[in-house]
Amino acid sequence: MLGARGLDELAVELYDRGKDLPPAARILDIGTSRIFKSGMWSPYLVNFRPVLSYDARSEVSREKQLETRNSLLKEYGVRLQSLEAISGEKIDHIFGPAEAGTPLAAAIGGLCGFSVLWERVANKESFGSHQTLEGILLPGQRVVVIDDVVTTGLTKREGREMIQAANGIADDVVVGFDRCQGGREAVLDMGMTFSSVLNAYDVFAALYDNDRLTAGECDFLIEYTTSAPIFEEPAIHPWKAT
Repeated sequence: MLGARGLDELAVELYDRGKDLPPAARILDIGTSRIFKSGMWSPYLVNFRPVLSYDARSEVSREKQLETRNSLLKEYGVRLQSLEAISGEKIDHIFGPAEAGTPLAAAIGGLCGFSVLWERVANKESFGSHQTLEGILLPGQRVVVIDDVVTTGLTKREGREMIQAANGIADDVVVGFDRCQGGREAVLDMGMTFSSVLNAYDVFAALYDNDRLTAGECDFLIEYTTSAPIFEEPAIHPWKAT
């Protein structure tokens, strides 16, 4: 396990990996203005999908990109192994809900040796297996839900219900980034365990300590996280276009 200092370094590496790239290729896109599916406004976006592929435009070397990717994936693996150690029961599969969780779970499974299930986004009309849940899930098998970020916990509930509908057991969630806005509590209220590689407060602190955020930007992000959700862009904030 990386430990606190290593996780700080990972946060900075993920930020640097995409800071000069178009928004769709950024991993920690801080300073954006987004309205989520829930209607909640956010000044930042977390998207781990780009970390899985190399970007020749990035100032970060290919070797460093590989190191950052593998560090992130291995941290998921550490938390999965911890779940097995605590429960004394093996994990039969990991499952990444579509769409962000699907490639992430596949990469974790490949690097760390876990069996993978995935969600078919669109069933084919005239050929194929026509299964919404792909992979070999036997009744009573243990499945851990994997995702990049948790905000409200809704996607994790939907993932659990999909596993349960196939007679599997899904009582655990592991995510890469906890926004600390109620998603963790929602997962726990479902009776599931929860763990994350990174959380918003630690990431903001690491970016500030390493001169990626100003004091005003860091304070705004912390206040945003601790306050009640808002559903429209504030009239004033550090990244407001003038």
